[in-house]
Amino acid sequence: MDYNNSVEGLFEIQTNDNSSYSVGERISVVVGSRDDSGWSWSGPSSDLENAYIAAGDEIRLFNTIIKHGATTLPRESQTFADGYTVSPNKHKSGRVNGKLYIPQSKRPDNYDAPHIPLNYRLLRYADVLLMAAEVENALGNDTKAQEYLNKVRNRVNLADVSSSGKALRDAIRLERRLELACEANRLYDIRRWTDDNGKKVACNLFGPNGSWVKYNTQESTDPFETTNLIEPQDEGINFNETRDLLFPIPNTEIVQSNGMLEQNPGY
Repeated sequence: MDYNNSVEGLFEIQTNDNSSYSVGERISVVVGSRDDSGWSWSGPSSDLENAYIAAGDEIRLFNTIIKHGATTLPRESQTFADGYTVSPNKHKSGRVNGKLYIPQSKRPDNYDAPHIPLNYRLLRYADVLLMAAEVENALGNDTKAQEYLNKVRNRVNLADVSSSGKALRDAIRLERRLELACEANRLYDIRRWTDDNGKKVACNLFGPNGSWVKYNTQESTDPFETTNLIEPQDEGINFNETRDLLFPIPNTEIVQSNGMLEQNPGY
């Protein structure tokens, strides 16, 4: 809330906490801890946490993932001597979204309602820089791509990337994952990116042989995720690459087109 309409925000939907109207956001509650008035939808995974750790990315890890037992939280003035609670038996991964966490002293009285004055940030400057880096890399302008990429990395005290070609492409893709995590970009990125085997990245992550599914069902040793069997461990296993790279066309649109539109395959 303190950073609404900052120099980073290029396109934000405005909100306020006027309780007479539903003009605030409620997503902070939707993704928050169930032990703290939240619903705990779309929690971060241990795989995402591991990606931050492998990159040495402590700043964005702290601001993106709140893990069960944490004593300090993003933007929160108080500390939790006994640890903040994200009960593993109530949450898929014992983790919740830190980017949308509202400090307790700044919550409106009617918290579980659309009255939270945190703007919806639809486009940030860092997103634009990383899109530009992708384009320049695809055009073979790697020096320019490195410049855009490193502007984002330097902001969180990470070293410059000096690679080129495919290695630079992969570094840019990883940076988008780390920078834009929990901001509703990932699904669209993995659907549009083509992997080295010619398939879209989503096809290599999901489905019976997908690396994401294998991580969760065979490789993960995370104590929160592997012991919480309330939710399935194999989410994503039913992905069908002949169908799920596209959304279905609403039937109302097909009907109104008088036969001009045909439903996407598999629906």
